[in-house]
Amino acid sequence: MPDWSLNKSTPSLDHSTATFPEYNASGLCSPKVTFDPCPTVIRLKGTCVDSVQILYNTIVFDKVTANETTNSIDPSFTLWYQECQNIVEKWSSDPYPNFQSRDEALWRTLLGARTTRSRPAPAVWAEHHRCMQEVIILSPRKVEAVNVSEKKGPKASKYFSATLPMILNRRFCITKKGYMGFVPRKTEVGDLVCIFAGAKTPFLIRGKAFDGEEKNETYSPVGECFFHGMMDGEIFSLQDTQFITLC
Repeated sequence: MPDWSLNKSTPSLDHSTATFPEYNASGLCSPKVTFDPCPTVIRLKGTCVDSVQILYNTIVFDKVTANETTNSIDPSFTLWYQECQNIVEKWSSDPYPNFQSRDEALWRTLLGARTTRSRPAPAVWAEHHRCMQEVIILSPRKVEAVNVSEKKGPKASKYFSATLPMILNRRFCITKKGYMGFVPRKTEVGDLVCIFAGAKTPFLIRGKAFDGEEKNETYSPVGECFFHGMMDGEIFSLQDTQFITLC
């Protein structure tokens, strides 16, 4: 059977419903599965909706620090976020594919479009994001940064803390159609974004090669992923599905 096992250090997007409201990428569809005589092959009904175009590095923290009493944001996150913004400005459209502003799409993407209490994340988180941006921009200028942090630091740290379940051990990504998201660390440019009938999240799959030749009708699973604007069946249509072979 294909290896769908999870990296235990990365919480599942689909099975963390005890903490977060769940996603529903395929809408109300039920799974459609057929099994092959070969025990390593399975066929799932789904549709490939996009492909990975831009990949950014996984963030590495020297030490994860984020609490609202110290108003702290990890320096590694500051550098990662600034480069992330540069990538978004270059490769993602404004407005975003779902017609939100690009800035709104970014702050929602970094949160996984949800909080522990609600999905989608309430609009108040836009203000938390703006506070974080101001703290990050002013951080090299000590006096101004202190003045800002006294008023906005708690909101900035709260936003930073809320991003951690999504960004840790995942890579920021932009698809060919301009969707922002987070994907497994082993993702490669060109991996396909697939939504299977009955699945709560999209999955990345990769064309499998045999004897040096790629057989596009057979794929290997890369892992589950998050893409803002794909998590509630917005771009999934059962009529467009076909059986996809995984092994």
